[in-house]
Amino acid sequence: MRKSAVIFLVIVLFGMGLASNAVWNLWNPFPLAHASSTVTVDIRLATGYNFITIPVNLVGGFTVRDLSDQITAEGGQVIAVIGWNALSQGFHVWSPLAPALNMFLIEKGNGYLVRLSAPPIDGSWTVTGEEVTENQPVDLSAGLFDMIGLPG
Repeated sequence: MRKSAVIFLVIVLFGMGLASNAVWNLWNPFPLAHASSTVTVDIRLATGYNFITIPVNLVGGFTVRDLSDQITAEGGQVIAVIGWNALSQGFHVWSPLAPALNMFLIEKGNGYLVRLSAPPIDGSWTVTGEEVTENQPVDLSAGLFDMIGLPG
């Protein structure tokens, strides 16, 4: 099954004394009426910075390099992929110019900035995985930033 992705990305400042720690369940605002299955989703990408989230359950350890390799195989040119580490409150910046440095996993529920010098040939990156049908728990802490994504 092929879908076009509508992706909701949220950058959250949770705090100012509202709660010390909380676990929030994020869910797909468009409920799915069928059982989990393998789906293919096209994520629109453009030259420059793209906020993305992964709208499927990926199998195995899908790294930032895997993401870059897939976009490159579809004709895109990746300059950098930026992820947010909520624990250290800092960015992880990965570049194909130094692929062994700052390697990190790409995970559903997180938001990422993908900087491109050229988008894939058809303007989309195609990602395949298991359909997201369950709530996604996300830890949010008072006074800290988080970069999270909701598949839609």
